[in-house]
Amino acid sequence: MDITFEPRVIVAGQRYVGSVIVRTRKPEQVDSIYVHVARTEAWRHGPGSHAPRARHEERLYEHTIAGPMTLVAGETRFPVDFTARADLPAPYRLSPVYTDYAGMVKVTRKGWFKAKHEFKIVELDVKTTPQAGTRGSPLTLTSDVRDPQAPRLELGLPARCFAVGEHITGTVALFNVDVRSPRDVELTFTPVFELRGWKNPWSMDGSPITTSVALPVGATATPFSFHLPTNQPPTLGGVTHSLDWKLRVSTKALAVDTRLVIVPAGTRLGPPGPAPGLTDSSDQARLAAYAQRHGWQIVTSPGSDFVGDVAARWTVGPYSILVGVVHRGKLGRFVVVAIDVPPLAISRVQLAGLLEWTDSRVMYEQAAPTLDDHTLDTLRATLDQTLRTIDRLRIAADPAAAAYSPFR
Repeated sequence: MDITFEPRVIVAGQRYVGSVIVRTRKPEQVDSIYVHVARTEAWRHGPGSHAPRARHEERLYEHTIAGPMTLVAGETRFPVDFTARADLPAPYRLSPVYTDYAGMVKVTRKGWFKAKHEFKIVELDVKTTPQAGTRGSPLTLTSDVRDPQAPRLELGLPARCFAVGEHITGTVALFNVDVRSPRDVELTFTPVFELRGWKNPWSMDGSPITTSVALPVGATATPFSFHLPTNQPPTLGGVTHSLDWKLRVSTKALAVDTRLVIVPAGTRLGPPGPAPGLTDSSDQARLAAYAQRHGWQIVTSPGSDFVGDVAARWTVGPYSILVGVVHRGKLGRFVVVAIDVPPLAISRVQLAGLLEWTDSRVMYEQAAPTLDDHTLDTLRATLDQTLRTIDRLRIAADPAAAAYSPFR
């Protein structure tokens, strides 16, 4: 006896109209024929018969042809008619999870002492129809929301939903960190399996997709893009297991984690928009805003004396003052000031708070646990006192300098 299904392909969301075909060489007397089509999802982890595993079966169609009957020699067809649900997933096999489809036919014959059962299982395939989906709104994520002045990593994505085979684009930025040297940001895209149905639910990671983005010297926001492989499985959900995709963006001690929705290839999605602008509440941005309110000049790439790409400059008479913010890891943040002064007749004078004073430049540094208007106002008062002291020393060394004093 030979049994098969025709056709052997089920289309998700459409009506399946087919037949179970039974072929015999001679007439056969049977008691009943039972037919069912089922989807099986399961997982198995580890080798051996005692490896943990779980299994769930969903019946798509079942029917019993009752009453004794005689199968004539040759081919006999039994109709199969049902509508497959639209979200029916295509079969897949991923270690350790899988799902497949099969049609089973049980033929029961009466024997002298007990009934005899003959089982035939036929593998079936499922094709999914293109579905419409939404990408979701743009999102911005940060590594630390508790302290806006602490070193942090930010990630901007145009959406949370992407299709297999697409490019994921976004923007990554580092704020309140030393940006004098280039820095690599690593992007890791990892499948996360959650397995259920055996003791307590537990999860395991699959093979990740890894790429890196190099942030140039002085850069904060940098765009990135990486390609999703065409053979990558989409986000899956079921009774015994689920598959999510976790995106991790990290550099040194900073990291941002989020989960993206990956839909099958061919899903109708609108074009992705641009990545959102990242919230620049960095120390450089605070210093720039303060400088603009007080009429100071914003200077980019101020030189090797400063760590950062933004500094503020203002002029008091013959003196030019340059202010920048320095981050030194665990030591914290510091405000660094360079005061350009006209040549003096003295080579070095010790002043409270001054780290170095040469003939043409005074270097000043102050620890800044916080950087706000109060801190910068205090700095201005300290610099005003320092400039007045320098001005008095210049006049004492050269009385003719009194004509150029901004404090007289």
